[in-house]
Amino acid sequence: MKKTTTAPAPSQRTQAQRSYETRTLLLDATIDTLIDLGYTRASTTEIVKRAGVSRGAQVHHYQNKVSLITAAAQHLFSGFIDEVQELAIQVQHSDGDLETFLHGTLEKFFHGRFFFASLELITAA
Repeated sequence: MKKTTTAPAPSQRTQAQRSYETRTLLLDATIDTLIDLGYTRASTTEIVKRAGVSRGAQVHHYQNKVSLITAAAQHLFSGFIDEVQELAIQVQHSDGDLETFLHGTLEKFFHGRFFFASLELITAA
């Protein structure tokens, strides 16, 4: 009798992983939309389109534009904190000094997503 081998099934993502990925897509798309279009023109329709998810997925995770933008702001600030902590570790391991750390932090703060998105949020507030 000839044995047949079957390819292993691809690893399946858990529901928690799929939810996390969907939320991340929505939050990143929200930040990009804020930067590109501004708060006023950042519609949930545009955000969903950029994220590549359904409107139902958006509503499942974030009921409305305010909850979505609030979560995106938290995501943005958490990401910035992570970047600053990573920079601090890099400077510490390379025997860098405070000036190197501050220069790197200012570069990250004034030249990137964090700066432009937070500026738009501050203006909208």
